[in-house]
Amino acid sequence: MSKDPLYIAFDQTRKSYHIWNSLLSKKPIIEHQHIKIVNRLRVLSTDLLSNFDLKLHTDGGHMEDRQKELLRQNLGNLTADLDPKDIYDQLIEEGVFTFEDKERIDHEVTRADTAMQLISVFCRKEPRAFGVFRDALKPKYSHLYALLSAEMRAADDRLRSVYSELRDYYKDKLCMTFPMPWLLEKPLRLTDVHVTRALVNKSKDTEVEIGQLFANRDDPEIPQRLLIEGDPGIGKSILCQFLAYEWSHGSRRDHPRGLANIHKFDLVFYLKAEDLRHQDSLTEAIRCHLLPEDFKMSLNNLEELLQTTTVLFLIDAYDEACVDNLLLEKLIEKKHLRKSSLLLTSRRHFLRHKLNYFNCRLSLEEYDKNQQLNHVKKLAEHENMLVNQFDLLLENDEISGICSNPLYLTLLCLLYTEEGCSINSRTDLFCAMHEFILLKASGRMNVTQEDMEQQVMRPLYKLAFDAYQKNEYLIQEHDLQNTSCGMDAIIQVGYLIKHITVSRLQAKLQHRFTHTTVMEFLAAKHLSLMAENGRQVWLQNVYKQTGEIETNLLPFMRFSVPSLWNESTETQEDSPYAEDETVAAFVFGLLETDPENLVKMATTIMNWTRFSDKFQMDLADIHCLRAHVINKLICELHILPPSLEDAIIQRCPSHVFFGKSCSVKCLKGLVIICNLKNMKPRSISVDISHMLVKSDHHFSLLVELSKCQSIDWIGIAPEDNKQLKQCLLQLRLGQADSIQNVKITKPKSIREIAAHDLRFGDELRGLHLQGFDKLNTRRCRTWTLAN
Repeated sequence: MSKDPLYIAFDQTRKSYHIWNSLLSKKPIIEHQHIKIVNRLRVLSTDLLSNFDLKLHTDGGHMEDRQKELLRQNLGNLTADLDPKDIYDQLIEEGVFTFEDKERIDHEVTRADTAMQLISVFCRKEPRAFGVFRDALKPKYSHLYALLSAEMRAADDRLRSVYSELRDYYKDKLCMTFPMPWLLEKPLRLTDVHVTRALVNKSKDTEVEIGQLFANRDDPEIPQRLLIEGDPGIGKSILCQFLAYEWSHGSRRDHPRGLANIHKFDLVFYLKAEDLRHQDSLTEAIRCHLLPEDFKMSLNNLEELLQTTTVLFLIDAYDEACVDNLLLEKLIEKKHLRKSSLLLTSRRHFLRHKLNYFNCRLSLEEYDKNQQLNHVKKLAEHENMLVNQFDLLLENDEISGICSNPLYLTLLCLLYTEEGCSINSRTDLFCAMHEFILLKASGRMNVTQEDMEQQVMRPLYKLAFDAYQKNEYLIQEHDLQNTSCGMDAIIQVGYLIKHITVSRLQAKLQHRFTHTTVMEFLAAKHLSLMAENGRQVWLQNVYKQTGEIETNLLPFMRFSVPSLWNESTETQEDSPYAEDETVAAFVFGLLETDPENLVKMATTIMNWTRFSDKFQMDLADIHCLRAHVINKLICELHILPPSLEDAIIQRCPSHVFFGKSCSVKCLKGLVIICNLKNMKPRSISVDISHMLVKSDHHFSLLVELSKCQSIDWIGIAPEDNKQLKQCLLQLRLGQADSIQNVKITKPKSIREIAAHDLRFGDELRGLHLQGFDKLNTRRCRTWTLAN
């Protein structure tokens, strides 16, 4: 062990320190020349000792950081007075000290050196060793015992004090959530909206349970740095809230299965990314947002607590406050509190330049059918309603995409109870919500809905659009005051809530939107009311740049895909304009009553996203194609106007490819396109061999697709023989009213196909088996044609 390079450096520095000390005592005249060197050596010796202690491992674990810190702070007193020989017997008797330890220490020459070596050895011991060491000092070194005991009690008292305040705060503030913050009379219990589900590690294509988030099997001493990404409303904030709320209840027998790991942290700090802006330090942010004003603890003591305890930071909504947030950047990049653990949530693609700072990148995915039902059951119990009242809602394929989003599903259930509420798309959902809010606000303000729209809402739409353009989620007070209707009128609507930022200089009042998607909907309202030229400029800014980039890179993409794209990280949301697609979808839905401008918008998007490009297949196996944007947008419409049908048919490609990360909407949009009235029969070939068919909804859409007369052939790549049989059975390939040309690609996991497994209809016109044994392929073709 003594040959460890770090130990050798520590030993050499320690000896140099004593040599220089001896030199100073003999030649005081040179003190002014060397005092800085001695002080530097003393600090360096302590730092090396600390690093050395962290590096070495024992079977019993490691002494706690706060215990090591107490030894470091009192290193001078301990080495000045302590003679290790006086406490050997008790240390060995208590089982925290060995004869090998004693032999190593006795090799030192001076008493001070042996004391220093004793401290070094103890820093590598289990946490229990600190108490044994302290108690061993009591008979002969009562002043050292009192010193360590007093400081340990003070540190414990500070920890208990902060823990108690956080626990009470979380229990009080996090037990309820407000899915519609504009309606504070509609709170929901946290346990009524949180549905336990796994996260997805896309780089490994594995699921991670919530209880596994902080389980580091490789090295428990390494702090965890977790990035959790997801779409708006998918449940990122609820997850953070749930973890903090669970921690506040302490380790208990009835805690949810698998959540024991959250209780290994001494302190958990749940903050919004915005809370760290305009703050000089993390301790100030914690004091400002989590602790009461009369909490009596200095910032220095709080900082020491952060440095010496096991800490987890839950930081939510990085995407809403990633600009000019130096404090958060330091925390992510481990420039401050590098021993702390961090769970950070964000919309997708905002952190791709900082991925190397995270141990793991996880994705929070949409609800499956069981999770949707579980969510609705909890809401029904909360509202004292029967679950079967929502059966038609969950069975409606038109809004299945909405039901898979937790926020949208909550809003949908609450609005579904309103008489006459019909919702078939995300735009429908937010329009219904918007009308509901306008009705309530106009009643409170005693104005008509028409006046409300003209005088109050349109200035708010403009504020939302400006904030969205600047990627800002906070509205400044002076911006509100400068609106034509004034600040008070806009605040009364309910879309904005107060947000107070406190710094050393002053408290700054701002307002933020109740949810990011709410701001995007209001921004889309402004765009839908904008003059056509202005809207076209916005569309071109969003889609033109990407189109030019992809056109320039196309020759390279065709031959060097692996060097340009990383399958594990590049997804449909990683596109340069992914964050604008929500706004574009809302605008598209809002323009349904204006066919002329709707067609102009669709034409612009199809042109700039290469909708009709014959090279779509080049990147199909890697990520969702930009050409699928129009597929997603038309899902927001109830009926396509004839002029839009003509524009799509004119530009529709003859070959359509789907990638691994294509969404259900990509497929649903193609079903709509293939069923257009004037679409030429057997004019489109579809390749879904790279698409991950994960849900019943995928299969139901594929069944619809197989019935489209405009489909000439379809390419599939089933994962195994069972899925192959399922595909052939459900798609009814070769039937008179289904697709009659089929291409089956063999993946690595599938065995050779037995001829009798191929069940096609009598009208099969063509069969292409790719990647299979040639002899087996001929047999299959012969058997298929004969039967």
